[in-house]
Amino acid sequence: MNISPARGSSEQLCSLLSEYLSPAEKELEQVFSNGSCRQIADICKHVIEAEGKRVRPLLTLLACEAVKGDYVKAVPVSVATELAHTLSLIQDERARRAARR
Repeated sequence: MNISPARGSSEQLCSLLSEYLSPAEKELEQVFSNGSCRQIADICKHVIEAEGKRVRPLLTLLACEAVKGDYVKAVPVSVATELAHTLSLIQDERARRAARR
């Protein structure tokens, strides 16, 4: 995929970004469907299914392409960045709850 500086509509931009994120979204779904740790998977799935911008995976994929890499090969890394962020949010929430007790 190639991003050119040509002007386009916001719909075109959304379509392009969706094309990048589609493989990452599929990978995220696959991560949570394997059922290795159901409780953690359910919590993460809830957080990840919330409407979000997916900025971290998108930046990972765009950075890969910017250095002439194959962004599809970077999908697992982009998913890892999203999972790490999600887990940090969960940990922060747990810490806040513990501090209130």
